[in-house]
Amino acid sequence: MSRAWLDARDRRDLDTLAALTHEHAVWESPVDGMLRGRTHVVEQVQASFVDSDTFSSQLLSFEQRGDRAVAIVRNTGRRDGEELDSRQALHFEEQDGLVALVRIAVDDPKAVAEFWAG
Repeated sequence: MSRAWLDARDRRDLDTLAALTHEHAVWESPVDGMLRGRTHVVEQVQASFVDSDTFSSQLLSFEQRGDRAVAIVRNTGRRDGEELDSRQALHFEEQDGLVALVRIAVDDPKAVAEFWAG
């Protein structure tokens, strides 16, 4: 399910992303802290597209074992004249066949936070 979730994110298909996200999902990020609930998870994904001039995420690697997965991505974007070029690890846990946890580790938390603070 985590791979399908990433594919929906890449297509900016928020309806499918929501359908693949557990109602009580947790989002953990060095920028946003911890947020709980499907709505908040989907809002965080949507914000990356809405709150930037450009944003893209390239999947570099993906591995799943049982109900856990790790994706390595390269996020790039522009926002208010600033540029983002960040490698990130997304750790997923699934529950009931849905994504229940997205824990994000970034290569440079300060730079990523500054980019999104604008």
